[in-house]
Amino acid sequence: MSEFIQLVVSGAITGAIFSLIAAGLVLSYSATGIFNLAYGGIAFSGAFIYFELNSGLGWHWLPAFLLVVFVYGPLVGLLLNAAVFRPLARANDAAKIMATVGLLVAVPAFVKWVLLAGISWLDWGITDGTTFQGSPAGIWRNPP
Repeated sequence: MSEFIQLVVSGAITGAIFSLIAAGLVLSYSATGIFNLAYGGIAFSGAFIYFELNSGLGWHWLPAFLLVVFVYGPLVGLLLNAAVFRPLARANDAAKIMATVGLLVAVPAFVKWVLLAGISWLDWGITDGTTFQGSPAGIWRNPP
């Protein structure tokens, strides 16, 4: 019975996440007339910045969360609205799709490029001697 309850709770949480994503896409499309395919890439960039602040720099979760939600999110929204979405309002559908696909690729790549510059190793804190192909467990960001 406990496995059933775990599955129900897990399914409800997953369903809530998907419904929030869908509501955001619908709200974005109904407000601007642009189907924002970069929605996921922009969300990824915020989550990645939070992860780097919290795990990489050792910030407490609350200031990292507040910085991402109340500083990064609005600034990115204002910047993208002024630089991309407002000029696209009168563009044809093909231009709108191409621009949002370009943002889907560019925004996460730019955030990773800025945050990972000069960092060569991410230590996962695995100390039990776990290896992958002879190397300690972790991620090489800029292989030597």
